[in-house]
Amino acid sequence: MANTSASRRNRYRGLKKRGRIWWIRYHDGNGRRYEESAGVDANGKPVTKREALRMLRRREGRLAEGKVVTPEMSKLRFRDAVLEVFNDYKHRKLKTLDDCKSRVRLHLDPFFGPRRMKNIAMRDVRLYVTERRDEGAADATINREIAILKRAFSIAVDEGRLARMPKITMLPEDNVREGFFEADQFAALVSHLPLPLRGPVTMAYYCGWRIHSEILPLEWPQVDRRNKTIRLRPEQSKNGEGRELPYGLLPAIDEVIEAAAQERQALIEAGRICPHVFNRNGKPIRSIRKAWKTALKKAECPGLIPHDLRRTAVRNLVAAGIAEKISMRITGHKTRSVFDRYNIIDETDVKQALGKLDDHTNRSIGTFSGQSAKSGRISEFDPQSKIAVNS
Repeated sequence: MANTSASRRNRYRGLKKRGRIWWIRYHDGNGRRYEESAGVDANGKPVTKREALRMLRRREGRLAEGKVVTPEMSKLRFRDAVLEVFNDYKHRKLKTLDDCKSRVRLHLDPFFGPRRMKNIAMRDVRLYVTERRDEGAADATINREIAILKRAFSIAVDEGRLARMPKITMLPEDNVREGFFEADQFAALVSHLPLPLRGPVTMAYYCGWRIHSEILPLEWPQVDRRNKTIRLRPEQSKNGEGRELPYGLLPAIDEVIEAAAQERQALIEAGRICPHVFNRNGKPIRSIRKAWKTALKKAECPGLIPHDLRRTAVRNLVAAGIAEKISMRITGHKTRSVFDRYNIIDETDVKQALGKLDDHTNRSIGTFSGQSAKSGRISEFDPQSKIAVNS
């Protein structure tokens, strides 16, 4: 009987009831003692003694694995956790920091803001998705927001401010754009654009660089006109890697750079200095969206966006027979998956490929049978194969 009582005392050691609430007590590897409230259940009722014991055992189990679990972990709220996401963006110099803050302020914080991270589960994420869909948000947009939540969890766990993170599944995205320019559409668009914008748009069409983040910020020290090379600085590139464009072999871009150089000289003679290759009367071009929309309407190319020029460049590079590795180096694609997503294939591409297959097949048949793919005649003797063929 005494042994049974001692066993029960040992089993529930570390538990203490204060009023109606159970508290748990445990120690880390350095002997530091922690006390933590077992709290209440989903219905607001104090958890049972058995549940409090399970909570204690989980804490002790993680301590045995060398993972410190402190009461502060249960107090971390989303608003505090997401601040570390902002700091992470600043540390990595990500250009999407402002976008991240906007998504948190407008959508994530109103839903998750005051909640404790340890209480956010996948069911809460599903409720968030449902609410955002009801507001008309696309799945791709919701995924960008959920990614911020996942990053907040990941950082909190890595820094020891949270014991674990829930499994958060991203939504499948089926809204990948497939827009690209045909040659006549591009020519029509350029003809309706203001003169200062024709150069950067032409450059984007041929080399696939991003207009707003890579082409418009270009400055003259990055252009080597003697060797006909443009150097993109790492901080201007989305993937953080600089690259070079030897544009001398592309007459269209060569003409664009020389025209810009002449305009620069005219500005200098007028006493105005502008470091940007592309500018409006000596002032940097911040955006092309308004002029783009107007030109697109006049060119009768509805629905196309500036980024479709990048997709078009990828498609043209591949169609020209340029190796994918070199094409990716030109356009600045870091991963094959993204490059493949931009390499749009339409019905015209398929028809051209089948035409090439037909020509190749006919030539092969002509080689072995003595039949000319063009004439359809069968010769009596095929000198290539040295095989006599009966007519």
